Amino acid sequence: MRLMLLIFCCLCACAFAEPIRVWTDDQGRTVEARYLSSDDSVVVLQLEDGRESRFPIAKLSPEDLTYLQKIRGAQTEHDPTKTAQNLPAPNFQSDWPATVKNASSGEVTTVLEDAEKGEFIYESDHYQFISDVRLAQSLVKGFATVFESTHAFCRALPLGLNQVPANGRKHQIFLFEKVKTYWKKGGPLNSLGVYLSDSKIIMVPLTSLGVKKVGSGYMLNLDECSKTLPHELTHQLTPDPYYEIGSVGWFIEGIAEYVATTPYRSGTFMAASNVDEIIDYATAFDRDSMVGRNVGEVIQMPPLEQFLMRNYQDPYPDMNQLYAVSLLLTTYFIKMDGEGDGRRLQAFLKALHAGKKGQEALDFLLDGRSYGQLEQDVAKAWKSKGIRIFFAG
Repeated sequence: MRLMLLIFCCLCACAFAEPIRVWTDDQGRTVEARYLSSDDSVVVLQLEDGRESRFPIAKLSPEDLTYLQKIRGAQTEHDPTKTAQNLPAPNFQSDWPATVKNASSGEVTTVLEDAEKGEFIYESDHYQFISDVRLAQSLVKGFATVFESTHAFCRALPLGLNQVPANGRKHQIFLFEKVKTYWKKGGPLNSLGVYLSDSKIIMVPLTSLGVKKVGSGYMLNLDECSKTLPHELTHQLTPDPYYEIGSVGWFIEGIAEYVATTPYRSGTFMAASNVDEIIDYATAFDRDSMVGRNVGEVIQMPPLEQFLMRNYQDPYPDMNQLYAVSLLLTTYFIKMDGEGDGRRLQAFLKALHAGKKGQEALDFLLDGRSYGQLEQDVAKAWKSKGIRIFFAG
């Protein structure tokens, strides 16, 4: 099942985009689509309306098989060590960073500007962004600064955020001038952005990123952008093993919120003293910036075992609480648990990388504690910061 991570409230593909071409199956039926990714048995295609289609490789025509082999051959030549099946080694031995600065080259390349087709492609060191409207260089560089700074911060956190692009070259982000176009191209209705885990791309309207039309051009509000994009970019860097039961229902949102909430300014993330900002964001709502989960300082939630073991597709009565509590739990395990060194969280994530899931992986997070004991530890730690958490049962 395709997992889609939506941007709620204020929050919310790899190499040069392959051209749209005619694909033919072994019975002569055709479809116009763009190649996104593939494995040994399935090719993922993007149809003209933005929807994705998974197609068995065994049913492709000989011409399409040749085309696919050329694409995959080019990807292997580019960097054979960076594929979805061969991730870089996790960085669990690294020190926790206090500040992380954008270390990219700062170069932004215009790959394609086709006004007739409404396709404009730009690239920075690690990202390719495809827009349906021409973007000024100042706007493109503003996006690239946020993209690359977030990439550096996620990679610096010793949490194994080591996902590579679907074809091993560059992460892709599709930008849309209008929300209606985003919905038409496959964005879920009433959402303001989406991460598609199958193809590992982000789709988001420009309006969700603090971009406003001014005359014939566009202006970027970096304050808004710095809260929105890092959340989704973190999803894009989160490796597949973390999307398993025991992690998927809380950690993937918690770490995305953690990155997005960490103070950011001019290409630098400041993680050493981010707890006050995390508390304000989780408990309150800032009317000026229009961000915040606003769950208050007294939180009633389900039993912790139930919360940690939930499936992402399971309904949750209060999405703001889901995001806020996921953030508070992630922050607890990073900064407050045990010696405040994140050791148990790292052990849990190592277990996921090793193929463990569910309770088997969560045992590393518990580290001999019962769920009742862990609830007490979490509640005690946040009570000292002015937040009272009560677990049902």
